[in-house]
Amino acid sequence: MFEIFCDFDNTITTVDCTDSILEKFASSEWLVFEDRLINNKITAKECLQKQIPLIKANQKELEKFILEQVEVRKGFTSFVEFCNKLNYSLAIVSDGLDFVIKLILQKYNINNIPIYSNQLQINQNGFNILFPLYKKKCKVGLGNCKCSIVKKNKKNIKRVYIGDGSSDYCTVQNEANYVIARGKLVDFCRQNNINYLPFNNFLDVIQILKSIEEEVNFEK
Repeated sequence: MFEIFCDFDNTITTVDCTDSILEKFASSEWLVFEDRLINNKITAKECLQKQIPLIKANQKELEKFILEQVEVRKGFTSFVEFCNKLNYSLAIVSDGLDFVIKLILQKYNINNIPIYSNQLQINQNGFNILFPLYKKKCKVGLGNCKCSIVKKNKKNIKRVYIGDGSSDYCTVQNEANYVIARGKLVDFCRQNNINYLPFNNFLDVIQILKSIEEEVNFEK
């Protein structure tokens, strides 16, 4: 049996949604915090706490931008249908924003996928971010501790993780049985001798899952 966990920004989507929003609606100060994150002076959680309040837009402007600018990677809707057909458990695990994820899934008429992410809070004073899944013990300082969600605590279940970047490093190193990777995650897997399967789009992922299924069945 498979449990499939998938990152969102730059994995399901073709862009980093949070960065795109900040580039459009925030002052250039957001880049200062991004630089501090890159240089390990602040954590990812601390970075988002500083960046999100810099967004200057109303909810309608934000929604319009997201719907017009954010696309899912080729084959994603077919991938969701594939998982549903075979009763594979599929969840989105993101250190991004729930508001964006839900809006994009609605755009493509995709329902009933569990979402584990940070929460965008919209009020009269602007935007804020909440971290309902934050864990103090998170080794890499994410707002959403992915390892605690993907954690291998069930027997006879193979965990497949699909991702592209630094927020996925800890999870693929410690919790995933199979890693399907693109972008910076490929380099990380190579550098740390982690077995991975590369993908460009979700049609590739479907074929990879079919090959993994054959391997698991063969092992039985």
